[in-house]
Amino acid sequence: MAIIVFHTGMSFLISCTFILLVFLLIRNKVYRVVFFLSSLFFILVFFRINILSNKTTTLDINKTPQTYSGKIISFPIYDEDKVQFMLQLSGEYDEVVQVFNYENTHDFSYGDLIECKAEVRRPSPKRNPGGFDYNQYLRGKNIYVLMYTLDHTISFTGRSLTPFENMATRFRQDMFEHIQNNFSLVEGDFINGLLLGERSIDDEIEEEFNVLGVSHILSVSGLHVGYVYLFVSVICNALRLNKKLQFLIVSLLLYFYCFMVGFNDPVMRASFMFLFSLFAQTINKKYDSLNVLCLLASIYIVNNPYVIYNVGFQLSYSAVLSIGIIYPYLNNKFRMKEKLIEYIKSLLILTLSVQIGTLPITLYHFNSLPLLSIIANLIIVPLSGFIIIGYLFIFIIYSVFHVTIPLFLLPIQESIQFIFCFSAKLSDLPFAAIKLSLMPLSLVVFYYILIFYLLGYFYHYKDKNRKLLTCAIGVNIVALLLAYIYPKPMIITFLDVGQGDSALIECPSGFTMLIDGGGSINYPVGDEVLAKVLLWKNIREIDVVVATHSHSDHALGLMEIMDDIKIQHLIINPLEEEDYNDLLSLARTYGISINQSEHTTIKVEDELHIECIYPNALHQYIDANNSSVVLKMAYQNQVFLFMGDLESNGEKILLEEGHDLKSDFIKIGHHGSSTSTSKELIERVSPTYAIISVGENNHFNHPSKETINLLEEKNIEVLRTDLHGAIEVKIHGNRTSIRTYID
Repeated sequence: MAIIVFHTGMSFLISCTFILLVFLLIRNKVYRVVFFLSSLFFILVFFRINILSNKTTTLDINKTPQTYSGKIISFPIYDEDKVQFMLQLSGEYDEVVQVFNYENTHDFSYGDLIECKAEVRRPSPKRNPGGFDYNQYLRGKNIYVLMYTLDHTISFTGRSLTPFENMATRFRQDMFEHIQNNFSLVEGDFINGLLLGERSIDDEIEEEFNVLGVSHILSVSGLHVGYVYLFVSVICNALRLNKKLQFLIVSLLLYFYCFMVGFNDPVMRASFMFLFSLFAQTINKKYDSLNVLCLLASIYIVNNPYVIYNVGFQLSYSAVLSIGIIYPYLNNKFRMKEKLIEYIKSLLILTLSVQIGTLPITLYHFNSLPLLSIIANLIIVPLSGFIIIGYLFIFIIYSVFHVTIPLFLLPIQESIQFIFCFSAKLSDLPFAAIKLSLMPLSLVVFYYILIFYLLGYFYHYKDKNRKLLTCAIGVNIVALLLAYIYPKPMIITFLDVGQGDSALIECPSGFTMLIDGGGSINYPVGDEVLAKVLLWKNIREIDVVVATHSHSDHALGLMEIMDDIKIQHLIINPLEEEDYNDLLSLARTYGISINQSEHTTIKVEDELHIECIYPNALHQYIDANNSSVVLKMAYQNQVFLFMGDLESNGEKILLEEGHDLKSDFIKIGHHGSSTSTSKELIERVSPTYAIISVGENNHFNHPSKETINLLEEKNIEVLRTDLHGAIEVKIHGNRTSIRTYID
């Protein structure tokens, strides 16, 4: 609540006043103490996030590379010709940075001392609806900048490792080499993912795991720590060690394992929970997993409140909460006499409990519901446990005796191949997973209230609690109804698709229109930007798509989404059909109606009018940019002009034809280049706002200084996707508001 209050800009003084009023209304002494302690925690978290939100880097953010030195404090992650790691800077700077090195020709290791020249940049915030906030994610790790090293400037100045770090690093390296020498590449990548969280597995296999909801086995978490803990416990019990010695050995080995996987949060959480449990047994005290879980979560949040935005944090804690709350309730409801059936039933209920508890979070972040997740987890998770424990047993024997028995490797290899085959067959089924809409916050709250109500956690057998619960459910139902019936605004979103164009129009009536879709040969804009925006907004069908011209930075993204999004009509210009071949061929494959823009007028409702004012079939073809479709849209008292990539030659023809171009908003042509946006055009349009869709640090140097100077000279407010991210214009009645995703 403290984090919500802070980020919504609510006054801290008002919040404290509300807290004081509630405190005075509470009569029960125990409840007063609980509420008082909770209030102190609220204040602590509020001030902590306030401090961290203002914290920034001590490095200079500039384009000129400078020399930095430091120690690598994470295990490098290699991906084709790229490597990334965390660097603890030394010298005048004292902070941790995330380093990326492209065209890598070096062999980096944990503990290396390096010196290099590098550019320093800020992490990208959320740039589009449904996008990923990398800046917020890194803040949860106390990292505030990205560093891009120049490969040829890197020099190694030494290595700095404690005896423990040296031993753990060598053990990890030996394990890598042993896996590499005894398993195929695909099998080795899978075991590395299971044991060490190295996400280098084949993309196709990873996608199959995502569809089945079992990708969590490749992210080292509590499940993996549980199997490691089980392995160590079995050995300790076999050696008949006493509880205190067991606790000491398990503590050291879990710390050792945490270091090997990079001290990620889920592993640390699980390790502490197992250690608390073992410690409770050692001193003969009761162990309450929910109290321990909430204590650990509280410590993490106080240390860095931004961790609450981390998907891993949310899924990890909600999964364990589900096991602690939902699983015992459901498991006790059904008892089986046969031990084997009871075991299988418990596994099913365990998986179901986790699915129930994490469903809203899964839908919020991934918009996908794996319908076969219970079956997949029931088979794959135990097999993964067998592989982890089996391989650890083999590797310990190898470490002691330097011997690997091939016969022992065979069951592990066969288990991996079975998992691959099973996941491939299961994920190919048409009902393996379904795409669902984003769950609104009010529905998420209602969902959890309903779950806890059904489990009896609100003690609704008490009259007072029953009334409060009824009130809470009523408020949520009203909120859901209001959200459904409240008149929706007109929304025009100029998306940040890098060096390209894309604008999404959403009408109150439900009509949707997409003008261009961006595109790049180096980055799947359609899949990574457009598809995520449309899923976020719960758009599964687009009424009209306009491809203003055939260049890839406008049309390629449209082609990439045709497989997932149903499109009714495609509008193209009438002048360059040959260059549209790939787009038109794909559109015909999916049964999309193809229309030329000549004399096309779209009238959706009385207050919305869209007209294609250029070009028509009588115009002479100049080039792709100058044949761009130009659209004028009027909604209520606001007018928008979309110029595509029209340049000076096309602008002259447009001006000569005498169209009424007066508009409040203009999407500047050709990314603000010097070859477009003439003074005559701007004077005829006379806009209040100019939108420039352009990529960050593009090599075309768009937008040009001439265009920017002209717009500033005419007192036109300029909004740019490279600086502001997506630009959202909302029209609600007589009110028009503009929101940018980056301040």
